[in-house]
Amino acid sequence: MSETRTFYSSLLDPKCIVASNPELQIALEEIASGQTSFGPFEEWTAWLHAVLARLPGLVGTGRVDLIYENCVTAIVGRYPSGRVDAPYAEFFDDVLTTLGVDFVREALWPAGSSAARAFDVSAEWESRVEPGGEFSAAMYLTAKYSTDDGLPIWWQSVIAVDTPSWRAHVLLWMAAASELVTRPGAQPAQLSHTRTLFRDSLWQGSMWLKGTYPDVNGTPRSHPFLSEMRQKTFVEVFRASLDTETLLHWLTEIEAAATPGSDEALILQSELYDALEHCIAAYGLRRR
Repeated sequence: MSETRTFYSSLLDPKCIVASNPELQIALEEIASGQTSFGPFEEWTAWLHAVLARLPGLVGTGRVDLIYENCVTAIVGRYPSGRVDAPYAEFFDDVLTTLGVDFVREALWPAGSSAARAFDVSAEWESRVEPGGEFSAAMYLTAKYSTDDGLPIWWQSVIAVDTPSWRAHVLLWMAAASELVTRPGAQPAQLSHTRTLFRDSLWQGSMWLKGTYPDVNGTPRSHPFLSEMRQKTFVEVFRASLDTETLLHWLTEIEAAATPGSDEALILQSELYDALEHCIAAYGLRRR
């Protein structure tokens, strides 16, 4: 942040608040990164809430996936302690209902983003399987802000989607996310430096989420990305809903939908089997 304030004057015109306006992307990046360095400013919070309300209406106006990812980063930077300090009681429920995984699956992907299409099994679909980006941002958003009772219900809805490419996303995300889900104190920023063999689970701005955030008085406070209790609950949900045989069945269906003779398909299949072995070890998944 420089000594001279930058004003994004085009955003004063409601007609210019579209995903294709570079000033919107820059302003959100400033908010997302600024909060992690300087704490919450009232004007940043107001602007974030305003953009969250407008997000569904931005679909089809440009790279909404990047706007979405920066919004998720900004939410975590503004509310690092989870569902505490919400502006009103139902705030996080409203955010997850409007902008959770279903929003990504039903609005962003069909509208066209840079990420893979979970329901696209056209030729060479395997090259477009990417569990990072807006997919990962939505998954972590729910993982962090869902209620304890809501978490298993949400996860059941995720694994109930039975298209092969969607399940490839889910399995790779589970493997890449294991550090945040199982290691106490792990932060999204650390994922930038610990890329695994699997396609990563990073998203726009996740490198700014280091776990220390200034409060309203500027005093740095440490917050876990996922509390140890939430990590334990998440692992329990994984174990209760998935076992080795189920995931092997997923892999069989993914292989059956693969593009014949595709190098990308062979690479993806290899990564998925590695991801399966990793998930079994990381989460202690059971056999029937």
